[in-house]
Amino acid sequence: MADPRPRSFRRYIPPFLTLLTVFGLLHGYVAKRLFIDPQLPWPLALLGCTLVGLLVVVVPVGFIFSRRDRGWPSRVFPTIAIFWLGASGILLTTTVAADLARGLLTLLEGVPSPAHALSWARLEALAIVLSTALLVPFAIWTARGRLVLSRVRVPVERLAPGLAGLRIVQISDLHIGERLGDLTAPHGVYFVTGNHEYYWGGEESVAAVEGVGVTVLHNAHRVVERDGGSLVIGGIPDLHGAHFLADHQARPDLAFAGAPEGVPRILLAHQPKNVSGAAQHGVSLLLSGHTHGGQIFPGHLFVRLQQPVVRGLRKLLGVWVYAHRGTGFWGPPMRLFSTPEIAEITLEPA
Repeated sequence: MADPRPRSFRRYIPPFLTLLTVFGLLHGYVAKRLFIDPQLPWPLALLGCTLVGLLVVVVPVGFIFSRRDRGWPSRVFPTIAIFWLGASGILLTTTVAADLARGLLTLLEGVPSPAHALSWARLEALAIVLSTALLVPFAIWTARGRLVLSRVRVPVERLAPGLAGLRIVQISDLHIGERLGDLTAPHGVYFVTGNHEYYWGGEESVAAVEGVGVTVLHNAHRVVERDGGSLVIGGIPDLHGAHFLADHQARPDLAFAGAPEGVPRILLAHQPKNVSGAAQHGVSLLLSGHTHGGQIFPGHLFVRLQQPVVRGLRKLLGVWVYAHRGTGFWGPPMRLFSTPEIAEITLEPA
């Protein structure tokens, strides 16, 4: 049987090239602010622009070398590329912020003289470099630092007295499945696939998780009982799953097939936008992740264009949705104004 993954990756080539083009243009904008507008001596300006150009190129190079082991380039270039993806995002943000400040100053005081404009351009470039130099280490420290325990109480309709106070501990977006083997819980440890499992092999990821004793809810459910009360926990694959494996479609109808009626339903689904399907099947609480809370500011603004909830608890279509900020991180080992978390969710009668 042919491996479907090469075909699946080929479909991402056009959007990848489009993103790379935009990435390069944004770097051109930053290079202009840092090296051209301040009118640096041409050797310094040329050196700076060349460095920026090389950092643009290192991203696709790092991606290529990350696909298979080619010796030291496969260890060096992906590391540089992934670091620069995060650092360049922070650099771009500080550049835009500096430009907004300059625009506001122009509105208040009028168009500056050429001499003042040059002084401002040099001051702006210095502010961009210094703020980026401070924010990047701070973002690394946040991503690598201590997890925040987020305690959330969720009112659930039809919750039996015996289940009042039941606590659910949620972790999300670890991106390292082996860590799950150390987890235990009185009523079971459950897992659903996210998008990253499919990038590196969905079936292999599921097998690895099952191999450490964790229950994978693949369009399936379990009934949890305590002190005479019961609830249903269902789980579905990530929405990306069907692009890679035909039998990995997200099917809430299959997940709750045969489930008892009249008891609360909790759905584990990687993306918050599964809320529409959850609402159609009587789900009280949707536990999701995927967004990382935006991870690097102002990423949450762009995530909001794709997901109905970026972080925290919100009620949509009659369903409580909790969007976990992520226990780990994706790509760059950085988090700017989005701390990693472990969520402790306590159920209480509505």
